[in-house]
Amino acid sequence: MLFRSRFYTGCGWGFLLHAIGMSWLAQEEVQGKYIYGVYVLLSLLIALQFGVFSYFFTLKRLKNYLGLFVFAGFWVLLEWSRSFFFTGYMWNQVGLYLTFNTYSAQTLSLVGVFGLSYLVVFTNLLLARFLLLENRHLENLSLILLLICVPYLYGFIRVSSLDKQFQGAEKLKALLVQ
Repeated sequence: MLFRSRFYTGCGWGFLLHAIGMSWLAQEEVQGKYIYGVYVLLSLLIALQFGVFSYFFTLKRLKNYLGLFVFAGFWVLLEWSRSFFFTGYMWNQVGLYLTFNTYSAQTLSLVGVFGLSYLVVFTNLLLARFLLLENRHLENLSLILLLICVPYLYGFIRVSSLDKQFQGAEKLKALLVQ
């Protein structure tokens, strides 16, 4: 019964997150009334990913670091699989949330969006481990804070070096339209 409860709770949480994150999609004026069905269907399909992840999420898996590495990889595998099973639907990857800042977005050049997803999920699993298990050590919290700062530090260094490299060069203004 506990397993099913975790699955359904994960599905519900995933549905809510995705429905809020993709609310811009449900615009009847642009796509017509049928978009509501597509919107709900996509939200339900992504909710399954959260449900499967939650189904396998246990305190036992949080106890060793190898389990955390594998579990974060499992999440990225689920995200990657959406590009094949959900007709190329790739929106709302966890790693995309780090691209809304110029500095953290620079990490994309190293690991891509799936690498950023891995970093976000792994950091959150470490935080869950820190909060849910009794052995709270300062070293664990330091590792979490370091992982949170790494994309921003790398981005700051990269942007600073590019600014120095192109200092004095004529600025190019461009507009890109997709």
